Amino acid sequence: MQTRFWNVLIIAVGLIGSYATVRSWIIGGNSKVLGWYAAALLSFVLIFQQLTLYFRRRLDSEGRALRAQISNYLFLIPSDQSRTFYLNWVFLLQQQSRQAGRGVVFITPEFSQLSLGPETTQRRRSQALSVLEEMDLFGLSHFDGIFAIFANPDEPSSLREIDRYHKLFDSKLVLLDMDLNYSKIEERGFPLIDFVGSSEDEGGRLAAQLAFDYLFNFRNLSRARVLLLESYADIRNRDLWDTRRISSFVSRLTDPNSPLKCDVDIVSLGDCRYSRERTREILTMGGDAGVEPSEVSQFLLGFDLIFASNDDTALGACDVLNEFLQSEEFSIGESAHGLIRHTGPRVIGYNGSHAFFREVALNGSEWLIGTIDVRQDEQAQVALHHMEKLRSMTKSEKIWSGRSDSRLLNQSSSIFRRARFSRPIATEPPKSFQEIPGDASQTRSGIRRPGYVMPIVKIHPLLRDSLLLGTGKNANCVYYLISESDL
Repeated sequence: MQTRFWNVLIIAVGLIGSYATVRSWIIGGNSKVLGWYAAALLSFVLIFQQLTLYFRRRLDSEGRALRAQISNYLFLIPSDQSRTFYLNWVFLLQQQSRQAGRGVVFITPEFSQLSLGPETTQRRRSQALSVLEEMDLFGLSHFDGIFAIFANPDEPSSLREIDRYHKLFDSKLVLLDMDLNYSKIEERGFPLIDFVGSSEDEGGRLAAQLAFDYLFNFRNLSRARVLLLESYADIRNRDLWDTRRISSFVSRLTDPNSPLKCDVDIVSLGDCRYSRERTREILTMGGDAGVEPSEVSQFLLGFDLIFASNDDTALGACDVLNEFLQSEEFSIGESAHGLIRHTGPRVIGYNGSHAFFREVALNGSEWLIGTIDVRQDEQAQVALHHMEKLRSMTKSEKIWSGRSDSRLLNQSSSIFRRARFSRPIATEPPKSFQEIPGDASQTRSGIRRPGYVMPIVKIHPLLRDSLLLGTGKNANCVYYLISESDL
């Protein structure tokens, strides 16, 4: 309705009419003509304005109806585009949205470019956040919610950034692949942040069980030496949430009170950074030992098993094993199981990435014996479920459940819930979202914590007879075979 043509036409008619009326009044001195014209012109302007407002509201209503059919989510990823596990989140969120009939869902990933250095990365992200906050002041918003992964969500600086995103998106924030210390959040008055993740402790336990069965049941060793490939440079600091898989693995194999009675010597190499390329560099240098290239083979042969902190790290180790040990010099011929053809350590991964499954199912790698599958596709489904629940929650529900923008309201509602011993309104997870036995499922104030998608163990198909069938009666672990259906 309100187009350039109509605007020009109305102005032209108004100018011509005004000129003719004023000229007629000046020549004839008839003031009534001028008054009637002014009234008619004013009425026309008012009618046109009302028609314009009507059609604009109608168009806005139709636009909102069309916009409601589309969901656009921002996704913050703490890495460049080289980590396949993070990239897979984008694909899986879109895939799960299509399968569930959620309409059109767009995922806009924002990668932190680690090559620029942490200070540059932090400044870049802070500037982007400031721009979004300024747009929000003008009522402009391009995103319906935000998924995010933070390297260390419990750090004060990370919590402050999470709090800003929470306010910006009106609590429509879901953290992926991580856990939060809810006790600290409540004490500081931060809003309750929804997250989706897998149990790090359970994953480490399952990895230790696979290592034990491979080393002492499959290979019948009396003593074993295990190499840990850790992500962080400081291998002594395992307080971060994602290092619990390592701590749980080590404790399960070495704790005198552990049900796994075995003699294991564990060596750690750090600073692998969850990167395939970085892991190759670390292993070819022999870590802190600084071995010569000619000594890499002997360094690797000093271990019976490698536990990698994630699948990209495991694939990096596989690359090095292929380069240095997959030759006639180290060949032992076909084994009875068809798996061990060259001497050297085998590798256990963590995450259950498509790249890992592809290396086993399609390429038949002899080095990769299994991985802890965190069921990323299930996590993506649960994350979308949480986001939809957050988008449908009323203001009062957000305040009552501790998701308010106000720290005072969050602390007050926390105190009130503790006094009333009540359970607040919370998002109900689907059946695949399970609680971990023994894990605190509630905070002090009664807020029901989200559960976890429980990890499982997937092993090389050629280990089927020895592990899958041989441990069928073992209640400590259930094994699943890697197949082409995982790709």
